Amino acid sequence: MSKYKIWDKTSDIYTLGRDKTTGKNHYTANEYMEIFAPWAAIDGVKVIVGSGTINGMVFMEFNATIEHYKRLGCDFSQCQSDDDYLQAISDFEDNPPFANEPTNEERIAAALEAQVMMALPDSEATPQVMAMSMTSESIPAETELSSSAIRVQKNYTRGLWTKSLVDMAVQKGDITSAERDKILNG
Repeated sequence: MSKYKIWDKTSDIYTLGRDKTTGKNHYTANEYMEIFAPWAAIDGVKVIVGSGTINGMVFMEFNATIEHYKRLGCDFSQCQSDDDYLQAISDFEDNPPFANEPTNEERIAAALEAQVMMALPDSEATPQVMAMSMTSESIPAETELSSSAIRVQKNYTRGLWTKSLVDMAVQKGDITSAERDKILNG
């Protein structure tokens, strides 16, 4: 069921809280249009409201709302009716395509972590010696990763660090070769 519906411009509007000016949270259609949304009374304008009892929590002009969601990436290609558009918006809100994308804060944190790691001196052991002494066979697969390796793994799996940065973490002594192998190979 869609969270939204097209307002018939005759049904009452209920809001969550009382308006400070009017002291009301229940309005007839004409009251609401007169006080808050005169544009809604224009012929041909479609208004989206909430589909629940408190329908005034949402009050949006249909065409502008569709354009807004198109810019966000909502797919309306299969929509043929107003209800199809409203359902597509509901589905898009419930399953946004960018939900798994790293946030700006995560990107900044990963970049700072990489800068700090690059500023570290190289480990005393050369990468080749470390690779020979700490192969993935020398550590059981069920061994837990160190806190540094968990951080590197998170950055790598989220696409915030490249394989080269993971390799550099070994070079800097931040993680072991075995941990690198576990991170890169799943």
